[in-house]
Amino acid sequence: MKNRKIRTIFMSILLLAVVTIATTMGIKAEAAKMEKKLYTLENPTWLRNQGFTKGLDHDKQGLGVVLPKNETIEIRQVNTNFKGNVTLELLNEDRLEESATTIGSSWVTVTATTDSVPFVRTTYTSDPNPPIVEYKVSDAAPALPTFNQGDNEADFFKKWDETNASFGLIGNKYIQILVPKGDKPYLKKMRDFTSIDALLAYYDSVFETYNELAGISFTPQKATDKNIANRYFAKADKNGYGLGSYGQYHTSDTSASVIDFWLTKGWGGLHEIGHGYQGTFMNDETFTTGEVWNNIYANTMQKKANGADYYNGWLYNGNIAAVEAAFNKQVYVNKTPANDWNVHDKLYLLTLIKDKAGDKAFQHFNQSHRTAVNAKTLEEKPRFLDLLNKYFGESSHYNFAAYLELVQGSMSLNGKTEALYSENKAVYPLASLFSGDNLAKARKDIALDTKWGLVSNAQLEKYKVTTTMNIQLAIDDFAEIKGKVLKIKDGADVVREVKITTPTVTLKNMPIGIYSLDIPTGITRSYEPSTNYLAVSDASNSTTITMNELQTSDIATQQLVFKGLSDNVFATASVDPEKGNLTFAVTKADPHFYFAGEYVAIEVVNELGQSVFKRSINGAKTETGKTQIAIKPGYTIKVMHPEPNRFGITGAPAKLTNTSQNQVFKVTKYGLTSDVTGVTAQDALANYKTKLVTFAATINDNAIYKNEDYIILKSMLKKGIAYLPDTDSDKAAYQKKYADLLTPKNENTSNLLSGEQFQFQLKGHSDREFANMRINLDTNKATITQNAGEPHWYFLDAYASIKINKANGKEIFKKDFVGRGSVPATQDNVTIAVGDFITVTHQEFDIRLFLKNEETGETYSTYKTATYLVTADGLKKVDTSEIPTPTKDPNELDGQKFQVDFKGYSDRLFATMALDLQKEQATITQHAGQVHWVFPDAYASIKIYNTRGKQVYAKDFIGQDVAPSSLDNVSISEGYYVTVTHKEPMLRLAITNPDTKEAFAVSVKATYKVTPYGLLKVDENSIPAQSVADLVGKNFAYKFLGYADVNFANLAVNLDTMELTFSQNSGQAHIYVDKTKPYATVEVRDDDGRVVYKYDVFGSENVAAFKKNIKLETGYYLIITHLEANVNRLKLSVGTADQGTLPSQNVYEIVDNGLAKKTLSDIPKTN
Repeated sequence: MKNRKIRTIFMSILLLAVVTIATTMGIKAEAAKMEKKLYTLENPTWLRNQGFTKGLDHDKQGLGVVLPKNETIEIRQVNTNFKGNVTLELLNEDRLEESATTIGSSWVTVTATTDSVPFVRTTYTSDPNPPIVEYKVSDAAPALPTFNQGDNEADFFKKWDETNASFGLIGNKYIQILVPKGDKPYLKKMRDFTSIDALLAYYDSVFETYNELAGISFTPQKATDKNIANRYFAKADKNGYGLGSYGQYHTSDTSASVIDFWLTKGWGGLHEIGHGYQGTFMNDETFTTGEVWNNIYANTMQKKANGADYYNGWLYNGNIAAVEAAFNKQVYVNKTPANDWNVHDKLYLLTLIKDKAGDKAFQHFNQSHRTAVNAKTLEEKPRFLDLLNKYFGESSHYNFAAYLELVQGSMSLNGKTEALYSENKAVYPLASLFSGDNLAKARKDIALDTKWGLVSNAQLEKYKVTTTMNIQLAIDDFAEIKGKVLKIKDGADVVREVKITTPTVTLKNMPIGIYSLDIPTGITRSYEPSTNYLAVSDASNSTTITMNELQTSDIATQQLVFKGLSDNVFATASVDPEKGNLTFAVTKADPHFYFAGEYVAIEVVNELGQSVFKRSINGAKTETGKTQIAIKPGYTIKVMHPEPNRFGITGAPAKLTNTSQNQVFKVTKYGLTSDVTGVTAQDALANYKTKLVTFAATINDNAIYKNEDYIILKSMLKKGIAYLPDTDSDKAAYQKKYADLLTPKNENTSNLLSGEQFQFQLKGHSDREFANMRINLDTNKATITQNAGEPHWYFLDAYASIKINKANGKEIFKKDFVGRGSVPATQDNVTIAVGDFITVTHQEFDIRLFLKNEETGETYSTYKTATYLVTADGLKKVDTSEIPTPTKDPNELDGQKFQVDFKGYSDRLFATMALDLQKEQATITQHAGQVHWVFPDAYASIKIYNTRGKQVYAKDFIGQDVAPSSLDNVSISEGYYVTVTHKEPMLRLAITNPDTKEAFAVSVKATYKVTPYGLLKVDENSIPAQSVADLVGKNFAYKFLGYADVNFANLAVNLDTMELTFSQNSGQAHIYVDKTKPYATVEVRDDDGRVVYKYDVFGSENVAAFKKNIKLETGYYLIITHLEANVNRLKLSVGTADQGTLPSQNVYEIVDNGLAKKTLSDIPKTN
């Protein structure tokens, strides 16, 4: 089903058309003379420039007759005001029996070699004088049965039946279909359509969908998006190509019938129509999209028209799992570059992008490319995936570069750079980020056709799945990036900032997702990272980024371009003297079929005159591929091209090449020279400087590029300047001119404190420590300790202070240390979280305030007043003005102590509840007596739930009951829920903060969540639902296998006895797994997240056999890991049922009827 060259069609026409130029004397007397005024169409040059054919030359106008075999038609063009000729076609169901004839003002006689239908091709012109044809046919020629949309179908078939014509013509404003007589019975009763009008309505939908995707309209906003009213022409061709074909003058089904392609909702017709919606953006040999781009249109239409049956269409063919498996094999198993994928898999690859970006982005792509082509602003032969990511990103605000990198799609350096700094959000396949239960849960929530559908971080955020991610920075000189800052970003948003202190950067509690990276590129040397994207998945917690030293600025690079038939580029030779490399790439196997033998040759000769590389390229058939050749100044490059107008060199002085078939170039430090054209080494240097200035302008003129410290383009510019000789005065001039551009602007590493444990030491008179603050980001606590005594008697008022604000600006702690006056020792524990602000002041900061990292011992500068933002990776010094002005939330009850007073009949206080959040206790006191005699049921109540939603306390106060006094103490902690009810809250329920005396609003029923800062009123539905078992049963048996599948350990969980038994056999688990990390782990935690038992198995460690029994409780957590679980070396049986392959990490909560699957983030954190 490929486009066929017009040449082939014309050859058939020349061989088979029977054409006779006749005089008036030769016209048969019995033939009736008829005349037809033909319409013309505007020539859409803006579409043709884009290579967008849309059936433009298909449009033709029937003469209303069917010409029987051996009958003739006599015809001429009679409008003398029309300048030019027209073309008559005789069409049928066999291209070998068809003809096309030029018609002028003289009579022309054309004979049909088989029953055929005459048409005149529509003329594209701005001439207001349309052609008029006069023609004669014999009475033996029946009328052509014609059905236009909206006609009476019964009348159409009646006329056709009466004439028994060999063909009928049906059509609407978008398409004409020439139907052979043999298809008439089917046309009367079609499988997919109830009528011809229904069929044509379907084509209305097809073309309107395709036109919308292409971004063309009859009422466009831009001239280049104007559609014109031409019609496709579809027919049968029993001697056609493949299963069907799309040609310049028609599209056809390779059959004597049009049923399969044109009278059903099948794939074939959609596919062939799509060929007309292609463009010159497909002229990229690094990612070919022939027989793919048209299928995007076809697939879109199937999805629109077929509903749920879409998954039985061409793309998924009723087997989504097989398509997903093929993607997995291409990407993760074989690691096949995307350009080597088959057309089906490429369609899937691109469909994932289109589905994420949306149809509007696809439309924007077509419109933007068309605008650029007509404005001539595109570079020659742009990369297809560069254009795709650019234009799709402009519309959708997504960045697809990480995904294209995953599938090894071809993008240029400029394309990658533009994507990285576009501020668009990166997207990635869902199944590349989530696995197991996480994937299953997300598939239920996120509307995707397939598990590999692309998702953004925003879509995954609600699942709260995190991991510890280790990034190994592989670099030959770590000092070049040590102390610099690595930024992890989601589009323009900086998610994390980490100071690089070791080659392995560890990111704790990193949300699963896809991120872009700003990676330091070196101090005295320039490095280029192997990737600027970080995929954080739940299946892997480490990645390596290789820092490769930059070998070239690419400024000296010049490219020899070899073109063949139709000026198509078939080979290039990139010459980079700075890198000392020539890359010769042949991308087309048939450069020029007119040249059966050698077409082009290239040879590289060293400074001694010895040939180091030689390649001859055959015109008709040659081998494609890429070759790297080492070169240096003094080498010679010899080129032979028999069509010198099809050879050129980009990035070089204009006069470098000449018109000879044989050309010779010398390699110099800054580019190629030619003795023939007089381009010297000085010319090459001047050209290099011009290119350097232009290159600098591309950075300086881009508002984003110029302010990015680590953009690779700046490293290249720096290297390009350094490549100039020290004796060249322009070198110093460039260094001065671009100094500001190349100076880092955002590299303030002193403001970033990476780590988890910090200590502020506050000293006073005689350097005595009067207070300190320890910050522990692992436990999320700030502990402020004041030692007994006087801070500094010289200072009458505040000598120092510590203040902590929530992320929303609300102050949750403040302590002033007054200089004069002795105070007792105190200690305050404040819960802190990422996003909070800590402000420390000290009047003598320069000599008596100290700040250090308690893990590394690193000390930091101190200030009279400094505010630190709590981040996921440490502290960041920020301006105090960044603390937002707090807004009062009526649902927030601030404080660490609360009193709830319950009153009843005659306002008698019958119960109280005291909440002490620091002591983590609720005290419920009931006073003896009757609550309220009017109410026979619960007048008030208290219920307390733990963080998982388990009810840990409940008390109903029955109105008419006479109750004794009672006192209940209940442990509570952050994340617990307290529900209070009262039948008469406005009169007889009070909630206050005893420290501040603030009173809070009350209601008949209210649920409060315990937070680090007090209570938060929430909806009752916020209380977590009790976990339901994913694995139902009472007995669970784990078998741990190691080297040679030897069973080295077993674990049994018995929920009848609520006991876990772990046993390890003597010997080694796996001799090839060292002690750097556990080979397997068994861990039990209680319902508050505290470790009850943990055991690590190290593969190469010899151990004695042992057994351990652990008592369990409902709500406990079980964590089981195994490095080789994915190769079935961790087995689980529930009862007697094997559970198949398990992930490397398995987390469960013990519930009443089995085990509930969880993630580490579900387990409560201990202080």
